[in-house]
Amino acid sequence: MATSKKAVQRYKQKAYDQIQLRVKKGERALISKYAEEHGLSVNAFISGLIYREMGDYISAEVKEQDSETDNT
Repeated sequence: MATSKKAVQRYKQKAYDQIQLRVKKGERALISKYAEEHGLSVNAFISGLIYREMGDYISAEVKEQDSETDNT
């Protein structure tokens, strides 16, 4: 059974935050090419960079948020 576009949109709005990123003209294509050469989407590439840079900090924050959600 196919999932409707509206259902997918509702899920994405509930499950994900969006970040808009601005780069200089031409850099988007370079970023996309680099990510593709490494077998990644642009989103996976940029997310990976963020998670690698933030490391334990983001893990601790997510765990804290999860425990707060579990206690409500």
